[in-house]
Amino acid sequence: QYNEVFPLKITDIRAEARDVLLIELRAASGDKLPPFEPGAHLEINLPNGLIRHYSLCNDNQERNRYVIGIGRSAQSRGGSLFIHQHLRCGDSLSVHAPKNNLRLDPQAEQFFFIAGGIGITPIRSMIHWCVDNQRPWRLVYATRSRQRAAFYQELSQYVEQVQLQFDDKSGTVLDVNGVLSDWVEGEQICVCGADSVLR
Repeated sequence: QYNEVFPLKITDIRAEARDVLLIELRAASGDKLPPFEPGAHLEINLPNGLIRHYSLCNDNQERNRYVIGIGRSAQSRGGSLFIHQHLRCGDSLSVHAPKNNLRLDPQAEQFFFIAGGIGITPIRSMIHWCVDNQRPWRLVYATRSRQRAAFYQELSQYVEQVQLQFDDKSGTVLDVNGVLSDWVEGEQICVCGADSVLR
């Protein structure tokens, strides 16, 4: 049904946080999309000729759409900046089938997620999987400010499991080594984020 590269239509674009867009992609035919695992990403051929990789952030049980989160980078070389300035609903993008370099171990007893900035996007899909499968999890999520925290309202529901750090309040970036000292045996660690918000 799907070749190695296939077109998807942008069916929704919305601001999720400051400089963060969520983009929903669907098949124009309405057909089911190739399945993906939590942590997977899409390789996208942008209309300006660039090829970029963006993590899927929706529930991997959804087969009718892909949702990617894209942060606008001040150091953008034409990928995120082009997307934020030029892409619109109705546009078509050529994508490759999802690939995964950040896999969950389904045999792990529990999961410890550490996310910085836009690194929350693959972690969000992993959290969906944990909730769907009733698996214990916790998250430490750092951003430069509250306004830049994607999925803030959603994550705030998990009072016992989510620790948020905003650099403008704490005066420092997240000390990952310090956070990792809290690791417990049997817990799979997944870390994703830019160096600017993790160290």
